[in-house]
Amino acid sequence: LCADDVVRLFLDWIEIYHELHFAAIKLINDNPGITRGAIWDQLYGDRPREDSAEADLFKLVIRDLSTGGVIRQHRETTYDGQFVKRRGRRTGSGTMKSAFDDVEPYVLTGLGKWFVHYAMEDAAPQVADNEGFQ
Repeated sequence: LCADDVVRLFLDWIEIYHELHFAAIKLINDNPGITRGAIWDQLYGDRPREDSAEADLFKLVIRDLSTGGVIRQHRETTYDGQFVKRRGRRTGSGTMKSAFDDVEPYVLTGLGKWFVHYAMEDAAPQVADNEGFQ
């Protein structure tokens, strides 16, 4: 993976992600370990029904960022950075996990942190000027 590949990836993300994606990224960056419910609460306040278009859109934004490699659920690691396997968790509930779940914490991935640094912070213009990127 070279710097040009990373810059191209970041440019692709800037092109495809909507301001909702960037708002969620900012909240996760500013509040590592924030839950989906807390993200929604800070962005919009009152939570809609689980079967609403708003809930579907919010799940899509989180899924886009997760599958895109920008965010992930927090996981414990070993001393050398290996992810620790989770033990299966069974709940007695007959319902699916909420779009506005208040249990699972989210963090930026390593690549997500790079993206925030280079595309969303003040450092980006200096990097672009120094490296000849336009």
